[in-house]
Amino acid sequence: MKNLASETRLLQQKLSSITSHPFVNFFLELCKSRDGLNLDDLAKKAGRLWKEMDISEKMPYYRLARKVKRIAKSKKGRDLARDQMKRKNARVSSRKMQPGKSEKMIERKRKTNFAKGTEPSNESKQDENESKSGNTTDCNSVERYCLDILRRRYSHSSTYESD
Repeated sequence: MKNLASETRLLQQKLSSITSHPFVNFFLELCKSRDGLNLDDLAKKAGRLWKEMDISEKMPYYRLARKVKRIAKSKKGRDLARDQMKRKNARVSSRKMQPGKSEKMIERKRKTNFAKGTEPSNESKQDENESKSGNTTDCNSVERYCLDILRRRYSHSSTYESD
């Protein structure tokens, strides 16, 4: 099993130097046997040879290019999955380190109610429990929210009428 993994790793390292374009692979192979030509002449020669080649002669380069594309695609998928897991783990750890906004808001409410000398009602305790569990779209909670807003408006309306 270890041999198989090491062989695939070696193959991937070998294929990493190969591109996913068949002509470029042909050109790189031709560069190995340069025969003292400069790069311009070698490129012209490679282009001429590539045009003269038959499809059956080009097939090994196409297969190699396809293999490189497949390996690159699978590697990209693995890297993407690994990055997503890292982001998810970072998000979870940051949540554990810092209290959420809803928890901070509830704590502020408790402090203000304690300073006023009033205790939170059962409805507000239920709202707190629902906000922790994330079920804030419940009809009862929406109704309670609307009633709470109306109470606040009417409690402040007496101050506006006296002006």
